[in-house]
Amino acid sequence: MALLFASEALAQKEPPAPEVPFALPTPEGWRTETFTLPPEFAPKLPYRGLEELRFSPGMFKPGSEDFWSYAFVFWLEGEVPFTAEQLNADLKTYFEGLSRAVEEKNTQFDPHAATVTAHLTEAKASQEGQQRFEGKVDAYDPFKTHKPLTLNLRVQVFRCAAQGRTVAFFQASPQPMTHKVWGQLERIREGFRCSKARN
Repeated sequence: MALLFASEALAQKEPPAPEVPFALPTPEGWRTETFTLPPEFAPKLPYRGLEELRFSPGMFKPGSEDFWSYAFVFWLEGEVPFTAEQLNADLKTYFEGLSRAVEEKNTQFDPHAATVTAHLTEAKASQEGQQRFEGKVDAYDPFKTHKPLTLNLRVQVFRCAAQGRTVAFFQASPQPMTHKVWGQLERIREGFRCSKARN
């Protein structure tokens, strides 16, 4: 686990970040992170592959209009089915595990304060063969405010058939989906390619 999304202690336990075989743009000023799935902080997640993240410049700056605004990709082995019910359970496991890992040395931390509830439902996908989920996640910020946090979340699921992979592309922000930061998140998604090879 790199320093951006968890604690320095976790970073020292993790092996070097895996090589990323797909293409994902990084806007100017944004930061990146890569780690294997399932992550150390959520070992019960039923996925194998890697996760690649793009953090906005204000991701860890309370008061910034792009605070906690980021995109991340699950690059998953094989054909992985998704349902809203499973996705909501997975997000609970993911964010609660992250909070407990980051707050591990905080003696004032109350795990009950970091209880997560995800409220995603399936929506109409823009392309045939894809899935789309949208909703909110009542989460917790273990990095800066140590307070509850509500994220708007959009997830798009599609196949990279030639690579034998399923992609779940997550976009998250406390800002409403009409805010300009969502335009940046969407441009990152539009820039995703299943392979780094040029066509």
